[in-house]
Amino acid sequence: SIVCATPFTVKGYEHEIVTIQCWKPKHIREYLAGSWQTRKRLFVSVTRSKHKLVIHDVMLDMIHEGASHKWI
Repeated sequence: SIVCATPFTVKGYEHEIVTIQCWKPKHIREYLAGSWQTRKRLFVSVTRSKHKLVIHDVMLDMIHEGASHKWI
């Protein structure tokens, strides 16, 4: 079965395959600005996969760009 959910509803649950789709530009800007909430949202999403994680290319670019930011 397929479950479509947001990071807010999957906390504590794991799935065989998880895909992370593109966020709205507003949320990408918040992530790159260092928003604790949006960074946690991504962390929860990434850690829900048991076997396979698929990340949208825009999201992967965001993660790479965020890695070069110095967050407080």
